[in-house]
Amino acid sequence: MADHSFSDGVPSDSVEAAKNASNTEKLTDQVMQNPRVLAALQERLDNVPHTPSSYIETLPKAVKRRINALKQLQVRCA
Repeated sequence: MADHSFSDGVPSDSVEAAKNASNTEKLTDQVMQNPRVLAALQERLDNVPHTPSSYIETLPKAVKRRINALKQLQVRCA
């Protein structure tokens, strides 16, 4: 169970959460300064589809059929 004791009027679990957030932020800053990490992220981003149509091409057939049906309904309504 969580420790709900108070230190200076602040619950200790809130203090711990703030410390964890600060540590996470510091770690994120350090990781983002690493050239290898940045290169890996850039490579992943380069492989992501850049257009909505290329994204749709990666979807399963059933989802594509639903999208086409919605497009037809939209055309009828317009």
